[in-house]
Amino acid sequence: MSDIVIELKNIHKKFKLNYNEKSSVYETLSSLKKKNPILDFYALTNVSFSVEKGEMLGIIGHNGSGKSTLLKIISEIVEPTTGSIKTKGKIVPFLQLGAGFHPDLTAIENIKMYGMILGMSKEAISKKVSEILQFADLENFKDVKAKNFSSGMFARLAFATAIQSDPDILVIDEVLAVGDLDFQKKSYEKFLEIKKNNKTIVFVTYNLNEVLNLCDRAVLMFKGHVVDIGKPEDVIDKYQTVVIKSDKYHEEEIARKIG
Repeated sequence: MSDIVIELKNIHKKFKLNYNEKSSVYETLSSLKKKNPILDFYALTNVSFSVEKGEMLGIIGHNGSGKSTLLKIISEIVEPTTGSIKTKGKIVPFLQLGAGFHPDLTAIENIKMYGMILGMSKEAISKKVSEILQFADLENFKDVKAKNFSSGMFARLAFATAIQSDPDILVIDEVLAVGDLDFQKKSYEKFLEIKKNNKTIVFVTYNLNEVLNLCDRAVLMFKGHVVDIGKPEDVIDKYQTVVIKSDKYHEEEIARKIG
C-alpha cells in the first residue's frame, strides 16, 4: 500500500471580509454608528487530494486562486472552516520571507534561533552553522545584523536553515524566486537530494519549468477549487487554457505567468 503523508478531505476555508473601506476621516467618523457590511469569502472550496511519501507536488494557479491558503492549512498554521486534514511526519513550512528572524540579530544568531524554532537542538545547529552560511553564500556576512540584509539574503538564509532541520515534509511558497540563478540551481539540487531521501515536498510556484522538471504530480488551483491534478505536463496544459480563458488577466500578465 502507498504511504500517504498528507490527506485533505472536503476542505473549505471561509474568511470574513469588511468591504466598507473609508477614504477620509469624515467617512470614518460618520460611519461609527453604522454596521459595516461583512461578507463571506471562500478562499478554498471542497479541496480533496492526498500526497504520498517521497512525492514532489507542485501547486500552480494565478493570484487569488487559494494556493497560499492551501499551504498554510497543510502546514497546520491555519485551520480549515470545514473538512479534515491528516499529516504524518515533521512538517517544515517556508511560507513567509524572513519569518522567525530578528532584525537586530546577526546571521549566526538568527540561524541558531530559527533552528530552535524548527525543532533542532543547540548542538545540532552549532554543527550546521558553517554549512548553512556556505549554502546561502553568506560566509562574509555571518556577523552582520539581519536588518541590513536584502530580501534575497533573507530568503537564502531562511531556506538554508530550514532544509537542515531534516523535515519529513517540506512546504514552500514562491519566496525562492528572489534568489539568483546560482542559488536556484543549488535549491533544485537540494530538492532532488531531499526527494532521493524519500522526503516529501509541496511547493507553490509560477515557474512552470520547475513543475515540469521536478514534480511527480501537479495541482491546478482556480478560484479556490482544484481544477485538475495529475501529470505535470497535462496540468500545465490545463493551466494555460484556464488562464487564457479568464477575462481578469491582461495579455502581458498571462505571458509573464506562463513564461
